[in-house]
Amino acid sequence: MCQAFLWYYPKQNFDLCISQYPDDAQFRELGVTNWNRSDPAVDGGLYKYTIIDPTELAGDYLDVLSTRFQWNETFVRNYEPRRRYGVHKSICMAKYGEDEINVQFPDDFVKYIPADVCKKVIDPPIWRFCHY
Repeated sequence: MCQAFLWYYPKQNFDLCISQYPDDAQFRELGVTNWNRSDPAVDGGLYKYTIIDPTELAGDYLDVLSTRFQWNETFVRNYEPRRRYGVHKSICMAKYGEDEINVQFPDDFVKYIPADVCKKVIDPPIWRFCHY
């Protein structure tokens, strides 16, 4: 969505626009019960997370996510939908302030399917033009 602001909307007065799945929900769904977040943020505004409990998942969050979970089709099928369609924090920051709101796909979302303008038009039957 952030790129949509840049490409499709009139110029906005912000320096950073992000959206993210909530930290507490992310950790809870992975079975993490205790973690720390770096403060202040590092790496250009990103936080570094360290998992404390459970001990079998203890360590740097990105390392744990990459190495201690089986990223098979079943795991991804369960992991992905909430991150795609669940509530996200949307944050837009400008030099002189910021705004944070919760956003998500609407419940009654209907996928847009554009008309096939390249589809061959079938000529009407010739008998329509015959006048006997």
